[in-house]
Amino acid sequence: MNNLLRGSLALAIGLIGLTGSLTTAQAATKSPYLDVTHSMVRYVQLKKNLYIGAQKKSGKTFKRVQSKKGTIVEIGGMGYHRKHQTGYWIVNADFTNVPNHYNRIKNLRYSQHVSIPLKKSDFKIVNLGANPILYQAGTGFKPVPNSTIFTSPAAFYLTLDHYVQYYSAAKMKKLTPGGADESVSGFDVWKPSHSVKAYKVTTQGRTTRVYTHRAIKGLPNKRLAHNNYRLTIKDLNRHTGRGFFPFEDGYYASADWSNYKVNGNPFFSGFTDLSYD
Repeated sequence: MNNLLRGSLALAIGLIGLTGSLTTAQAATKSPYLDVTHSMVRYVQLKKNLYIGAQKKSGKTFKRVQSKKGTIVEIGGMGYHRKHQTGYWIVNADFTNVPNHYNRIKNLRYSQHVSIPLKKSDFKIVNLGANPILYQAGTGFKPVPNSTIFTSPAAFYLTLDHYVQYYSAAKMKKLTPGGADESVSGFDVWKPSHSVKAYKVTTQGRTTRVYTHRAIKGLPNKRLAHNNYRLTIKDLNRHTGRGFFPFEDGYYASADWSNYKVNGNPFFSGFTDLSYD
């Protein structure tokens, strides 16, 4: 796909560049493509049956399939193909799964070698919120001794279809050797160590409460009553940025994270940059 901008950071950069290029409201109004100039477009829904790169597992292989009307997908990458003679850009994208429960997405993947026009006749924008936050156990990133990578502690996140998926430290080490990122996308098809359906999720201010009928092995569950448990996730509004692995006059890596308490226990979410500057 020409000029395809991949990943969330690349997507943001692509949108900024695209926004700067669409200079008139008239051009955007005439365009048959989705208007991506005013907000971060993350998820879209199909308005008709369409091939958008979907491949469904069949035995040991994946076969190309057509996605059905009503299917919601996450945009994996976005860019422009060429400028139309009337002044608007032709917007293209590729896709991936919505970060739902593992069993819903394990047998479906999307080719990243497609260039699908984001036409208004084919797609509509849907707002499912931000990608799930990956909460990692501990107070922040820690380096592995005598190396230039970070540890991978136990972690969990809440899928968009309201499952709590928990991953042991041993599993995280296999999934994200060197340290995990701050959020989970549809590219991350990770089989959890344990998962439990949440029957209720509330958010008030910086506190999210997740209610389940079963305790989640590995997490500090609070028992409210028989078959009734709660995880209270409090954003401490505390952010840290640090350099790691000193190298000459700088650092080989940097890390930024935010701190949380989950039923009183320390967790964090953040990202690392392993590029020496």
